[in-house]
Amino acid sequence: MSGFAALDGFGLVSGSWKTSRVVTRSANALTRYLRWLVLRFRPSVVVLGVSRRTAAADTRLRRLACRALHSLGVPTVVRHVHEAYALLRGRIRGAHREELATTIVEGFLPELVGAARLKRIGDRRSAWHAIAVALVELVRRYPLSAAALATPYAFSILPFRTALAKAEVETSPEPL
Repeated sequence: MSGFAALDGFGLVSGSWKTSRVVTRSANALTRYLRWLVLRFRPSVVVLGVSRRTAAADTRLRRLACRALHSLGVPTVVRHVHEAYALLRGRIRGAHREELATTIVEGFLPELVGAARLKRIGDRRSAWHAIAVALVELVRRYPLSAAALATPYAFSILPFRTALAKAEVETSPEPL
């Protein structure tokens, strides 16, 4: 199962949050799917998430995705899901199954409160992971956009505040 989500400086891009089984069926299906995603959302970067699972098939799919995205001229970054847990929860695993999704909704996407239906997280876990790794990359590349998305709850998360401050120093030009 895989999922995708597109974030910009205003939040979740309309129509960009989905879970799909189609991408794991074949190399051709994955390549077509990635081409469609790139044409539809025009991303400045694609973040490929790595779960705790390290099966050979997962590694092969990531390599294929990197090659396909490279041929489309889209920069690709690989991030581990545990990086998102560390950034948003301050630890590698959540205390309960819905913890990461709850943190994302309360901290960054409050407009999903009604739509989230956290009891059905398992059905959309890969989409939540996609949002989480996208947030990690947003903090690293565009900390001001990440800060603009953050609610007061997100600023109460020490690892998030620390990463945001560090990224701001690294991405800001030197003062004149």
